[in-house]
Amino acid sequence: MDSKNLQNLPVKFNSLISYLIEGNNRFVNNKCKIHNFIEERAKTEKLQNPEIIILTCSDSRVIPEYIFDTQIGNLFVIRSAGNIISKTTLGSIEFALLSFNCPLFLVLGHQSCGAIISVYKNILPSENIIYLADFIRPAITSTTNQQISEAELINNAVKENIFLQMKKSIQSSKVIKSTIENGDLAIIGAYYHLDSGKVELLDKAYYR
Repeated sequence: MDSKNLQNLPVKFNSLISYLIEGNNRFVNNKCKIHNFIEERAKTEKLQNPEIIILTCSDSRVIPEYIFDTQIGNLFVIRSAGNIISKTTLGSIEFALLSFNCPLFLVLGHQSCGAIISVYKNILPSENIIYLADFIRPAITSTTNQQISEAELINNAVKENIFLQMKKSIQSSKVIKSTIENGDLAIIGAYYHLDSGKVELLDKAYYR
């Protein structure tokens, strides 16, 4: 399945993307809503109905619920260093799709990602970090020949990693692939700027 241009995304997904963009704009401009967490917690105590799946990095500075100024229960968030697609994260995505029929799946990478930097600099001090690095290395390999600064190279690798994980999710999961083919799911990618708080939607997407 080939990626498509985000601008041609079917209209039915636009409201969810607008929801994310509007929340991020509030976050960037320090105008976040005042949340009554006691009330939000009570409303979701017995039932959750998230519409958006987000696979993002475990980085402590990347908190989707804050970045998109959302309420409790609105996002199904999966975290892994380097926002990688593995059997564990795939199982979590499939669980959300089959349990809640979430129509939007966002892979969210970020500026100066430590996992990307560790792989780029080959700082892999344990067996399990080496295992994780294998998922990220293709993004590093595809960008190392670019004649740019190290910082630019790393951030380009972050974006390439987002695209690779998006594609891998479809290649590795019959559930994800069939849900897209049925027109019930769109996969998009985004890059979070640590310095400004801005989420940049990327141009590639997967949808029917």
